[in-house]
Amino acid sequence: MSRAKGFTLVELMISLLVAALLTVVAVPSFKTFIENNRLATAANSLVSATQYARTEAVKRGQTVSVVATGGAASDEWGAGWEVQDSGGTVLRAGEGVDGATIDSTGGVSTLNYDASGFVDSNDTINVCIATGREGRQIRLTLSGRTYVSKLASCP
Repeated sequence: MSRAKGFTLVELMISLLVAALLTVVAVPSFKTFIENNRLATAANSLVSATQYARTEAVKRGQTVSVVATGGAASDEWGAGWEVQDSGGTVLRAGEGVDGATIDSTGGVSTLNYDASGFVDSNDTINVCIATGREGRQIRLTLSGRTYVSKLASCP
């Protein structure tokens, strides 16, 4: 009599138990991974818009603005933004990231880049996904440069 090929019930149960344990360990890490990616996407998208506006201002020889497109407060960038030329024509639009809070600490809702690439105000914009967790801080200097750093804890 030959032995039947395949898995026994005990082997199958042990395999399922190991898979369940790996899932329990991996899911919290995966959630953190997703939050970090959403945070990076939100920050990088806004930085990309500011760099594009600066480049277009120099290229066109005119003022180009990045304008917050909504939110309850004028300094709320979380709903999205538009890059506009001096005539108000939208050159590029960006959407906010679901669940992200993007706020200007200086209450700024418009960043104006002049023909030399300089911005009209220093500002810091905080990008957060969850309260108490790590965030990103976008710092704009008068020279038009943009710096991104980690924010230790979101308010």
